[in-house]
Order: sequence, then C-alpha cells, then structure tokens
Amino acid sequence: MRKLQLDSLRAIAVFAVIITHTWLAGGPYGHLAVRFFFVLSGFLITSHLLGSFSDSRQTAGSALRAFYVRRSFRIMPAYYALLLIMFFLEGDGWRDQWYWHVFYGTNVLFTKTDSWSPWFFSHLWSLSVEQQFYLAWPLVVMLLGRKFLASACFLGIAIAVCVRIVISLKMPGTTAIYWSMPTSSWDALAVGGLLALAPTVKELSIFKWRAMIPVYAGVILLYWVLEDPSSPFAAALWYELIEVLPLLVFAHLVFLGYHDALPRFLNWRILTQLGLISYGIYLYHELAIDLFQRVAGPQYYPSLIQFAGASVISVVFAAISWVLLERPAQQIGRQLSSGTSIARTSRAS
Repeated sequence: MRKLQLDSLRAIAVFAVIITHTWLAGGPYGHLAVRFFFVLSGFLITSHLLGSFSDSRQTAGSALRAFYVRRSFRIMPAYYALLLIMFFLEGDGWRDQWYWHVFYGTNVLFTKTDSWSPWFFSHLWSLSVEQQFYLAWPLVVMLLGRKFLASACFLGIAIAVCVRIVISLKMPGTTAIYWSMPTSSWDALAVGGLLALAPTVKELSIFKWRAMIPVYAGVILLYWVLEDPSSPFAAALWYELIEVLPLLVFAHLVFLGYHDALPRFLNWRILTQLGLISYGIYLYHELAIDLFQRVAGPQYYPSLIQFAGASVISVVFAAISWVLLERPAQQIGRQLSSGTSIARTSRAS
C-alpha cells in the first residue's frame, strides 16, 4: 500500500538534489536529501523484512528469495538502461570504470580514488550504497531477528560515526572518501531500521509535527549559525553532530508521513505522483543536466534556468521510464516473487 505523504517527501528530496547540482551549487540540500533517502530506505526495508520473516505462511528462505526478486526487478532495469545510455554519451569514463558501475561498486571506486570523477556518474554512489544494503541487510534481519536487531543498528551507527571521525582526523579534506566509504551511510540506514523497530506511538502528542517545530529550529540553528570549533578533534565531533542530528528529524518526518500525519499539502496529487517516479528522476537527473548544457550551453550553470530545464527533462525521462520499463518490470517481479513464496510454502507444508 502506497504511503502518499512519503511519496511527497521523496519528491521534495529529489528536487533538493537537483537544485544543488544546478542552481544552489555547494549547498547542503542535496546531501541532506540523500541522507533522508537512506533513513527512509532503512525504515521501509526493515519494516517489510520483519513482516515477511514473521509471516507463518512462508519460510524465511522463501521470504528472502521473494525480497531479492522484487528488489531486483524494481531497481535494476532502469539502472542498467541508464548505464547503456551513458555508454554512448560518456565513452571515455565508461571504458575505464564500467565494471564498478555495473556491479554497484561506484561508492567503492570513489573511496579508492577520492574523487567524484567523472561527474556524469557521481550520483550513482548512493545507489550503490542502497544496493549493498539490499543485499546484506535481509541476511542480518533473518539471522538476528527482532530481538537483536536494535543492537545491530546501534553498532552500525557507532561504526559509521567512528569511521568518519577517523577520516576527518587522518585524511582531512577527503570529501569523496568521507561519504563514499561503504560504512559512512550506515548510521542513516540504521536510524531507519531503529524506527521500524519502535512501537507505534502515533497517539502521543509529542510526536505531532507542530510540537517538533522547536526541535527543527534548533537543528537548523546548529547547522547554519554556530561556528566550527578550532581544535581538529572538536571539529570532527562537531561535524558528526550536525550530520547525526538531522537524521532524528528525518526519522520523525518518515514516522509522521507513514501515518499520514504531516500537513495536508503533502497529499497533493502532483507531489505524490512526482514521488512515485522519484527513483527515475534521481537516476536520470545528471543525464538531464548534461543534455540541457549541450543544448543551452554552459553559461546557465549555476542558475534557476538550468534547475528548471533539468527538472523538466528529468521528469519526462522518469515518466517514460516508469511507464515503459519500471512499472512493467515491477509487476513481473511481484508475480515471480509471489510464485516463489507460494511454491516454497507448499513444499514446506
């Protein structure tokens, strides 16, 4: 069942990424949006897995196979279609690095080279993180179960924070390594996992969005106003504070959006429909930027004009991809996963 307000949050987040790459270059909006996507994925995937593994109508093995089938048909067709397009548009970068992107190792490549180059492929690092999460996390959930899963989430948060602190101290200025390291996003994914484990507390007034406005304002204040400490170690801790605190806000937004408790404008059809194709918008937005610059020229970077043009192209590409590729593939994945679950369940019984 679709959660419309979560779709709207996806739409807002994906345009925050585009605006950072086209208009307000260097701003934190795209980075925060990616962190939001990780929290959302951690929550939705963990919730789904816990429900599947507790379903007495299927074995854990059949639930695991069904999950992998559905994820593969949801994520991979459009991803590999994009790589095929990139092969023709960015031949040099592709020939040197194709295997990293094909096997979802873009983040490992950027960690190895400490570079986001070629920029045409730069946004694929977060998709690699997601895919690695999809591969490993179901096994963790199946083996640990609900009882020990919270401990794994806290461990993931601790590892991510500690690794980033070490990178800040030992390799200052290495932005690509800092964020593309496979462990660097574990905290955001784990916060989403913890949210999936939390009991339902929808009725508590403290979790209503109006009551959290002071908390939101406090995080914004920390993020924008206060100055960095002068000590390297204190600065590293400071950076972690302003990275981890927004995750709590994102978790709260995800929680409220899941329960349809956010402001009503997030139910507007235009937002929910854009959220439905947000994966495609994110996937194709660098291609859209490249095409816009080829047609309009580089003089519009950075500018509102480029943001508008790239956004329109991204939406058109994503809509075509959704109708012709993603939705049909998703339907096939559902059919195959349902067949797998039924067959395995009948054998087990």
